[in-house]
Amino acid sequence: MSEVQQWQHYAVAQDLLDWYQREGDDFLGRIVTLDETWARSYELYLKQQSNEWKHPGSPHPKKVRPTQSNVKAMFIVGYDIDEVILHHTVPQR
Repeated sequence: MSEVQQWQHYAVAQDLLDWYQREGDDFLGRIVTLDETWARSYELYLKQQSNEWKHPGSPHPKKVRPTQSNVKAMFIVGYDIDEVILHHTVPQR
């Protein structure tokens, strides 16, 4: 981040703080924000699989960590001070 961008961020933050100090919680009630994140699916290892019946001489199953799949989706959430206003899943393609 450049020095100019840092000063711009500071100026915006100061403006928002001044606005809040003038209007209080009424100001907060008008803020709506969006957040987005990528999420991948995982192949889960079920603990039940390790509890399956085995012969006394059979080897114990190896525990496998969850493996990340190639399936991913973007989640977008919009919310205000009270609640989630919007939630949307965007497929990978």
